[in-house]
Amino acid sequence: MNSAAHQTTDKAIDSVQQRFADYAAGLRYEDLSADAVHAATSRVIDTLGTLIGGYFGAPCALARNLAAQMPCSGGATIVGPLVIGLSKPVQIVQMGATVSDLVNTAAIAAYDAIG
Repeated sequence: MNSAAHQTTDKAIDSVQQRFADYAAGLRYEDLSADAVHAATSRVIDTLGTLIGGYFGAPCALARNLAAQMPCSGGATIVGPLVIGLSKPVQIVQMGATVSDLVNTAAIAAYDAIG
């Protein structure tokens, strides 16, 4: 991707991110409907349950061990299947990943490589 196209993409992404951030920052609990509060609460509880349940699984243990071995002064942060905070991006795909998982991870790696 050429430099001008990459800058345009970055600006578009930044604009969308900014709009979401502004929207989220402007929300107040009092303005939310009971249905929205219930939906958000359910998703937060589900996410926390998934995090706790998967923490000791083999893919998470592998990712934690990999991150712990990285010699980065700022450390590394594991976000989903990605390890960030390293000098080079790292993608982790667990054994038994589907073709779709591999293609999506390859797309993320390609985007990281051009960024």
